[in-house]
Amino acid sequence: MKKPIILVIILFAFIELNAQWIKQTSGIFHDLYSVYFTDPSTGWAVGAYGTIIKTTNGGTLWRKQSSATTNSLTSVFFTDPVTGYAVGNDGTILKTTNGGSLWVKQSSGCSNSLFCVYFPNKDTGFIAGEKGIILKTTNGGALWTKLNSGISSALHAVYFLDANTGFAVGNAGTIIKTTNGGIRWTSKPSGVASNLFSVCFPDARTGYIAGYNGTILKTNDGSVQWEKQASGTLKTLYSVCFIDQDHGYAVGDNGTILTTNNGGVTWTAQASGTENPLYSVCLTLQHISYTVGYDFEKKAGIVLKLKN
Repeated sequence: MKKPIILVIILFAFIELNAQWIKQTSGIFHDLYSVYFTDPSTGWAVGAYGTIIKTTNGGTLWRKQSSATTNSLTSVFFTDPVTGYAVGNDGTILKTTNGGSLWVKQSSGCSNSLFCVYFPNKDTGFIAGEKGIILKTTNGGALWTKLNSGISSALHAVYFLDANTGFAVGNAGTIIKTTNGGIRWTSKPSGVASNLFSVCFPDARTGYIAGYNGTILKTNDGSVQWEKQASGTLKTLYSVCFIDQDHGYAVGDNGTILTTNNGGVTWTAQASGTENPLYSVCLTLQHISYTVGYDFEKKAGIVLKLKN
């Protein structure tokens, strides 16, 4: 009975080692900072100067959408195929209820740069930003309320398992956790002093964090303890995403793409075909992966796709 399992593992490893990331034409001449797909065909990417682009055919064609802002947009998240949010500089929050045909500005009540938006359900959402800011809505963004994170430095990413349990990470190895919807946040020891840029929990106990100097952290106990993993790189990692406990990607500076199929026991570098920064990676349930960034030489937004 063990042979088929071994063969599947070997086959998956072969696919990963021989994976090829395909460059797509973004049609954009600005940085792309964040990407999000609701299914293998439909996705959005956001970036500098209010850039929003959308694809409905798996990235073969990207079309620009009007954001009605010139502020840089740093994060995008959709709760369903038509309802989405984008956040960025100067307290910018945008919402669409029609797949991006129209984006409407929401009031954040602040002028801080906002770095990450995440919704555990259709009504409840959280945003992390500079100076330790965390915003929360319980009515789909009609009202955003500032929470007391207890942090004064930048929080770069936020992730919630449900409306109550969530995590935020930021500068100088900061990790904070809440179990009551952000009313109270508790600091968790990261064991590092590096800036942390991304956090992902494929289940309630298993979580991953990526950051400066090739930092990858993992917890197996819901953030009681974090352990550093050997990433094999010193490049800054801006984004980490897992489809389940074992299979994930991390991307970062100089076109760095790392993948694991054993929960980070080993991380393997993949050829991205670029030496430019990659800021965000997104996986679909069908194991199709997308990453975005910026090509400084060609002055164009980068979109790469991998289909396993």
